[in-house]
Amino acid sequence: TAASKDRYTEADDPKTLATLDNDLHAASEASQAGRTPEAIALLNRVIAKRADTADAYMSLSYLYWTTGQPREAIATLEQGLKNGAPDRDIRIRLGIYLAESHTDYARAIKVLEGLPETDVEALNGLGIAYIDAKRFADARRTLTKALALDTTNGLALQNLGVNALSAFEATGRKDQALLKESLDYLQRAVIADPSLAGAYTALGATLSYMNNKSDAVTAWKKAVELDPSDANTLYNLWLELARAGRRDEAVLFGRQFLAATPPNVLPQDRAEIMRYIGGGF
Repeated sequence: TAASKDRYTEADDPKTLATLDNDLHAASEASQAGRTPEAIALLNRVIAKRADTADAYMSLSYLYWTTGQPREAIATLEQGLKNGAPDRDIRIRLGIYLAESHTDYARAIKVLEGLPETDVEALNGLGIAYIDAKRFADARRTLTKALALDTTNGLALQNLGVNALSAFEATGRKDQALLKESLDYLQRAVIADPSLAGAYTALGATLSYMNNKSDAVTAWKKAVELDPSDANTLYNLWLELARAGRRDEAVLFGRQFLAATPPNVLPQDRAEIMRYIGGGF
């Protein structure tokens, strides 16, 4: 996944490329085994030897992102673009991270708007950036276009649901039509792609706003089954169970939240859950 060249150097030697490929595979194995520092070191070694290797930047940014280091994740992707790595996948990931970290939605939109309007993944990313910018009409238009290109795209359905839910929250939680729209898209999303943890998370929030607490808990449980490290969903699940007096379950998911989040991430939520587990609320 390196850029095409007019001339080739020592870095393009098959032996060098084989070493890089081995390092990428070793990094993947280390990451899957939870040996994150080792994986990061291996990926940085690949970048040092071949600075335009897109896979290394993508994998490294993902490791930073999933370990609560969004700035490092974004900086890694920016470095990849600067060093001439093939930019389509990097730009999409960069735009999404900029938007989802609430770092710079204007930059996210700028990064993604230049990609082809026939690229479903790029349209999904741009839709997310528009949601973060509270440009809900633009998000709906963009994501509807993605869905028209791929009518069974679960991620587009999920993002359309999230867009309606975000608009509902931004407009004072009064427009029930937005909740119904969110519910419709999210139910379709989990049918189209049952592996979408984010769709179950948003579905739980929608059901909770509709005062269907039992089904909200069921949706959130499915979300954390699919993604056990989702701190926000674990928090919502803990809080709803605690409020319902289901202490044993609440403690279980509270402990899972504490195990899934580094001490520097969501410190106030951590302190609240620790107080609850210790007997307070």
